[in-house]
Amino acid sequence: MIYIQELENLISSLDQAVEDGLAYFSKLETESDVRVGEWGPREVLSHMIIWHQSSIDGMESIFTDNPPPHMTGKTDELNARAVEATAGQSLGQIIEHMRALQARLLTAVRALPDPTVAILINCATERSSHVGSNALQRLKILADHWNEHVAEFEAVAED
Repeated sequence: MIYIQELENLISSLDQAVEDGLAYFSKLETESDVRVGEWGPREVLSHMIIWHQSSIDGMESIFTDNPPPHMTGKTDELNARAVEATAGQSLGQIIEHMRALQARLLTAVRALPDPTVAILINCATERSSHVGSNALQRLKILADHWNEHVAEFEAVAED
């Protein structure tokens, strides 16, 4: 399949971004005053959990012949629900949950018969076109998103 090398490159890129992000946010557990706007490490990781989970749900929907999930609601509402869902958990527990999701995502994406089939319809962002994204696109989006959040925190921590 033509997408095998592209898929492996994207998997590698996402895996590196997640590992780098988790290592970085792990260090911030004792430096909880580092924030980007209203968000600290807990909020960022909670936010990333929902996007990993929705991507996994979309990949797994392929195996059950269900349509891809639709992410609906305003972005701020989704993020607030994500933070609420991790209330009472330590940052370490959230990080371990994220590691488990990352492993599950990698298993799911490698099992896909066709990584170009839509796995998620994003209706959550105000700028969204309600167009489905496929596994290749989701891997790139997730890796870029992890890298952006870490870069934002690094920039604030340097000031």
